[in-house]
Amino acid sequence: MSGVPLVLGGVALLSAVSLVRNGSAVRLRPTWVTAAYPRWVDRSRQVWLREVAPNLYVGGYQAVVVSDWDLVVSVGDDSTWVREEVAEQGVRHLSYPVEDEAPVPHRVFDAVVPEILEALPGEVLVHCTYGLSRSVSVAYAVLRVHGLCHAEAIRCVRGSSDFPWPAALTSAQEWAEGCGS
Repeated sequence: MSGVPLVLGGVALLSAVSLVRNGSAVRLRPTWVTAAYPRWVDRSRQVWLREVAPNLYVGGYQAVVVSDWDLVVSVGDDSTWVREEVAEQGVRHLSYPVEDEAPVPHRVFDAVVPEILEALPGEVLVHCTYGLSRSVSVAYAVLRVHGLCHAEAIRCVRGSSDFPWPAALTSAQEWAEGCGS
């Protein structure tokens, strides 16, 4: 099957899909993930910004100044600097403080994933301190809600082979699987 677009927040992610049979279940598998993502924007320390799907970015806290974001989601230490910077830009900002290397609580995914989906196709930044674990886990959950399997979502969000931290990833994977993804 081809020519069937998968849409994330009003943005068509692909022009072709393939059918994947898993036992008796049949689902559409996006083909855009194989080589297109992540797209690196800035690898400097504390920015570590990359696009993981069209208009969905993960990064460190300093990534808030890189673009004109439509939504900034903070899932790390909620610093005064970030709050002031985002307020100065007039950008919508959601803050969910989560301790580094800790599991991201399911209530955070419940709250933030719908907000991200609603904000797309505008530019959305999900950030934590370095953009390596908590923010990556939230982006992973968004991609899983849209039908990507675990391996595809990981390939899109990974910035290095060691991240996200296992606790954050496990909580995101459990949440996504509980949503039927």
